[in-house]
Amino acid sequence: MKTQAKLVFVISLLCHSFCYDALAQPKKKLTWLVENTHEGKINSDSPAVSTSQETIRYILKQLKSKGYDIEYIPTSIKRINALLKSQQNVCVDNKIKTPQRQQYSIFSDVQHIYLGLKLYRLAKTSPMSQKALNAQDEIISLPALFAQYPDEILGIADGASYGVILDKQIAQLASNNVFARSAGFRVKSTADMLVKQRVDYVIYYPADIDMLIGKRISLESYKVANTPDYIKGHISCAKTPLGYAVIEDINSILNKAYSSDWFYQSHAKWVPQSNHQDLKQYFLEVFNVTVP
Repeated sequence: MKTQAKLVFVISLLCHSFCYDALAQPKKKLTWLVENTHEGKINSDSPAVSTSQETIRYILKQLKSKGYDIEYIPTSIKRINALLKSQQNVCVDNKIKTPQRQQYSIFSDVQHIYLGLKLYRLAKTSPMSQKALNAQDEIISLPALFAQYPDEILGIADGASYGVILDKQIAQLASNNVFARSAGFRVKSTADMLVKQRVDYVIYYPADIDMLIGKRISLESYKVANTPDYIKGHISCAKTPLGYAVIEDINSILNKAYSSDWFYQSHAKWVPQSNHQDLKQYFLEVFNVTVP
């Protein structure tokens, strides 16, 4: 009887162990693609340098608490686009949602907003041609600008989207008027090209240009007519079953965060004080949140 009791006890222990392993929730393995930019240190405890970096760190922490096993892969923008098309379980943050990108990837609700893109050039003694400007001193369009300055060059980050309107206008420019920077750290490199006067114009978010160029040179900035006052960034995942599941979890995380003071402050700290009232209006429009 004692031997039989011991046998039952051992079997019970083994069953408990195996049954627990069988019932335990398996980790959901996910690859997070990280572009080599100034915002790329998303898996780090170092101080955040942007709204995008601060919000994605929060989201990733929440995803891990939901059972995701996340591997971080540094890579280029071209490789990111190829992997999103490959039906692997990959995601990337801080992306503008465009019809072209929606063909091969799915997008989350809004991860963050940025004050709208602007066109920058080195400060000059001669003013911008009035033929390139409308009554509000906005650039009429990029083709209108380069009709006045046919020998000048716009520097862009290869593979980047500047939103539907600007993407279409850039595509209309002559090839000799556009230089696409494709090397590593393309976002910073494009800004450096303006500093070194290798290009005449660049397109950036105000917060990014201040961080990348700072006080090294004096710049002029122009809004391009009919472009949005703010840009919405999203998380993008490949169209796989896990991709759809993680987007659903991300949307749940985001919708709980929108009304928090932390979420607003993660934007406000990177925006000049003079633009805070505009930011509050955009929060109402995008997130349906009234900020005091």
